[in-house]
Amino acid sequence: MVYDEMFQIGAVGNYGFPGLSNIEINNCSIKSMYNGFFFINVDNLIIYEMDGIDATIMPIYLEMVNDYYIGYNEIKQRNDYGIVLKDCDFGFLDYNAVYEKVFSGVLIDMNNDDPISTQVIELI
Repeated sequence: MVYDEMFQIGAVGNYGFPGLSNIEINNCSIKSMYNGFFFINVDNLIIYEMDGIDATIMPIYLEMVNDYYIGYNEIKQRNDYGIVLKDCDFGFLDYNAVYEKVFSGVLIDMNNDDPISTQVIELI
């Protein structure tokens, strides 16, 4: 897939530092030429009440993240993928608005049977 080849860093993330846990990010704005949030191999991640996540490629990218909550976020700028979840476990998407996307508002790529709960994802 296209996102496997992307520049693997974001305005906020753990590039080069796998295995982090208990991360909570809320109530701020992110502006990035590439990716907004880019987390790989972390546990207990919360991203919520972001009033503007502006990133050209992927505003939110999670890979191998266990126990996450992504809620009440607005992704406003035109981007390739709004929210990407790859091989993540036990997560919850709750009231996220993706305003403009080129390929996908929410892309879920799972190689397992673990649950993802979704409430409202508004694609505009």
